[in-house]
Amino acid sequence: MADPFARSLAVVTGGGSGIGLAVARELAARGSALVLAGRDGARLDRAARELGERPGGPPVVAQSCDVTRADDVVALVASAERVAAESGRRIDLVVSNAGAVEVHGVLDAPVDEDGHDVYDRMLDVCFLGAVRVAEAFLPGLVARGRGLVVQTASAAALRAFDGIAAYSVAKHALLGWSRAAALELAPRGVGVAVLCPYYVRGEMLERASAALAADAGLHIDAARALFASRNPGGALVEPEQIAGTTAELFERALVESPGPGARVVVLDGGPARPPDPAIDRTP
Repeated sequence: MADPFARSLAVVTGGGSGIGLAVARELAARGSALVLAGRDGARLDRAARELGERPGGPPVVAQSCDVTRADDVVALVASAERVAAESGRRIDLVVSNAGAVEVHGVLDAPVDEDGHDVYDRMLDVCFLGAVRVAEAFLPGLVARGRGLVVQTASAAALRAFDGIAAYSVAKHALLGWSRAAALELAPRGVGVAVLCPYYVRGEMLERASAALAADAGLHIDAARALFASRNPGGALVEPEQIAGTTAELFERALVESPGPGARVVVLDGGPARPPDPAIDRTP
């Protein structure tokens, strides 16, 4: 079988750092062309330079994009289509990693002093933003009769966590959309996968660890270890594992007919696995 990455172009939102950058590195190493999208132009440019340094390697392009803005998403599609045409590749993979999380419990006031509603913010970024990007690329994927949409959700799409009610609502919604989309898109040759990681090593975890250490009087290493102990697999999820899982899902999607359901993958500090109601449940 021909190398599935050699003629493909992947679009990765949130591609300038964290999980998105790890995914981009993995795909570039396997030969995929890339369009990296995100709000931080400086980070995107650094990532594109890093990944585009390989002599004779595939093109890597940075595209500024706020997934909450419809016009930015339209520009992202245009950029990806231009790169695909110039490089003789197909847009076969769309990976949504852009996201945010805010600490907010159900007893907290949802509207801040500036009139911003935390539920609106979380839904706009973590749900509507991901859907906005996917639906913008779906006409092309369907027209070609192949491709994969990967949504980076969270274990919070499967179970509840204390203090992140709005985030959990958004991630549950994303999982629901993905299941509905998979059902409709499978007959058209397009697959949908959802990644549900528990606590992941990275900037977000570092901020949470620093806050926990300050609140509880812990050393930051102890705070990190506490988060790791909350993962069913007993360790923090590494961004590189998420990246490898994404690449493997893409390889499988191009050789297997998509099923009628979204492929949901849990990453919990151990081997990647399907959801398990005995594990992924609210205590």
